[in-house]
Amino acid sequence: MGKGNSWLYIGSIALVIAAIAVTAIIDRSKSGQEDIRAKAGVTTGQAATAIVSSVNQSAGTLSVTNFVIGGNGTSTGATQVWTIQLPSTSNTASLGEGTRVTMKLDPKTVNIGTRTATALEVTTR
Repeated sequence: MGKGNSWLYIGSIALVIAAIAVTAIIDRSKSGQEDIRAKAGVTTGQAATAIVSSVNQSAGTLSVTNFVIGGNGTSTGATQVWTIQLPSTSNTASLGEGTRVTMKLDPKTVNIGTRTATALEVTTR
């Protein structure tokens, strides 16, 4: 084996070891399906629209259907019910059943698995 071949061999082994180390690090970091969209880099609030199915004034929550995150028109389904935590400044008097609402959601709180989120602001359409 010549000098040139030994450096190639050592370099190949080093790259394999580096690839194994990087793979191990990536596998340790948790990223469940529930939080992928919430961590997509939106920091000022994620726009969403929905139709109110019920209001729980004592808990400060809305139950909504036809929930659409962003402006892409992709609905989570008319039958899927999401629970939205309202901001403390919200006026629930105008949020009756069947009301179409536009919301700005805190992206850190959107949980697709449990269908919950916290609204930073809610307006009727």
